[in-house]
Amino acid sequence: EPKPGGRIYAGTTHYSFGATVRVTDDFGKEWVQLEGRPHYAPETGWQLKKIWQLTPGHPSEPDTIWAGVEEGGLVVSRDRGMHWSEVSSLTRDHNRNKWFAGGGGLCLHTILIDPKNKDRMWVGISAVGAFRTEDGGKTWKSVESPNKHVDNHAVVFHPTDPDFVLV
Repeated sequence: EPKPGGRIYAGTTHYSFGATVRVTDDFGKEWVQLEGRPHYAPETGWQLKKIWQLTPGHPSEPDTIWAGVEEGGLVVSRDRGMHWSEVSSLTRDHNRNKWFAGGGGLCLHTILIDPKNKDRMWVGISAVGAFRTEDGGKTWKSVESPNKHVDNHAVVFHPTDPDFVLV
């Protein structure tokens, strides 16, 4: 088991092995593929094609890692990447049957965690929109962008006020 601290995570995709997570604890000298990998429950029929974003959890949750994936989903590991589970409150709701892929696919490409509140988070899904949770992912609300004709690839915190998110 790699030692804590200094760990770097990378989402990789292989034509035979699918989407996997690799880690290094020595700043890239040696990489190890984790046995656990992000996935959807088999009954969904969805395929996890790529890992678009890996984001560490809030500082109060150092073992947590969030992954934004293609086919438009969010998965979480609470044990440093050993086991993963789908955040179904996002992927099973919000008119998913009306979601469609953008030019890069149906990808959840942005994950922002409020530095002051571990339960508040924003995600961006290409060609679908941005969503916010205030309760650690139990429920999600759509975030309206002032310009409805712009894809949400630039969901970022305001540079001086993390209570304000730019979509």
